[in-house]
Amino acid sequence: KDKGKVKEKPKTRTKELKITFDRAKFESTLKVAQDFIERRATMPILSHVYISSTDAGCRFIATDLEKTWTTIIDVKGDNISRCLPLEILSREVKALHSEITEIELKFTDKSVRVNDRAEIFILPADDYPALPPVDGANTDIIDLAVKLKRVLPAAGENDTRYLLNSVMIDLEKGHIV
Repeated sequence: KDKGKVKEKPKTRTKELKITFDRAKFESTLKVAQDFIERRATMPILSHVYISSTDAGCRFIATDLEKTWTTIIDVKGDNISRCLPLEILSREVKALHSEITEIELKFTDKSVRVNDRAEIFILPADDYPALPPVDGANTDIIDLAVKLKRVLPAAGENDTRYLLNSVMIDLEKGHIV
């Protein structure tokens, strides 16, 4: 009976992973991350933000290889690690109706859907550049701000010698000169 018929392979669906964020916190995180990515990147991965979700929260990393920013925000859902194109993701979140208070990201291996509105192609987490670990002493931000206010008047603004326009920060000893 079945001679001559081509058997179709059953379609295998990859499991969809889902995470949910508070919209206001997610939008503000994306906004800050945009200051740390390459707009016209020679390496496409540098226009992406790395996200890694665990039970402890979701870590965001953005870099242009000269400066790096990272933060952790609250998240509900599965554990994932992916690289998302930051500019496209930001536009999709802004395009959502203003009454929506939660952002739901549904991931497959190659894409993410934002509140079932749009499908965005993503890159694997392994493609993100390995960043060196930060060693050294922790510095209180308030203390750093106070010390900077003291030394900034001594830093020249229009001097042609760029070293005189700078401030040296030694975090290990806590000195700012």
